[in-house]
Amino acid sequence: MKILFITRLFYPHVGGVEKHVYEVAKVLRLRGNSITILTERYDKNLKKNEVINGIKVVRFSYPHFKLLGLFFIWIWLFKNRRLIEDADIIHIHDVFIWYLPFRFLYPHKRVFTTFHGWEGVWPIPWKNIYLKRLAARLSAGTIVVGKYIEKYYGIKADKTAYGAR
Repeated sequence: MKILFITRLFYPHVGGVEKHVYEVAKVLRLRGNSITILTERYDKNLKKNEVINGIKVVRFSYPHFKLLGLFFIWIWLFKNRRLIEDADIIHIHDVFIWYLPFRFLYPHKRVFTTFHGWEGVWPIPWKNIYLKRLAARLSAGTIVVGKYIEKYYGIKADKTAYGAR
């Protein structure tokens, strides 16, 4: 099975989401799946395309301005939509907004979303709650890392995981 992970940051960036995605990708690869990670090229010294432990990593850069950056991501994804077309499953980690227009272009594509946490603003802005609810509704399945996400964002997840190992 071909699985496309979409995540804002990935190895070698250090963080909980990055480690989670890397570890899950390694296990799925060992089970015979083909894995591609689509992520931000946060450091110009990182390669745009590389293979890490049998996992294909595709990185792209974009301007970090709210709407301009998002439109750039959508344009880049449209130009590189073969990544989406080739995947049997799309697994998004916290950046469903990047994939949003493609959910309608590819309505039969199986999409799963993992919600890793809180954006660090209290009270949680209504926009953040709405975007998580929309992502949950448009996903075939959802995973939350921490039960509190269901409570504070008003979503019902299919699975709950916890960040500590």
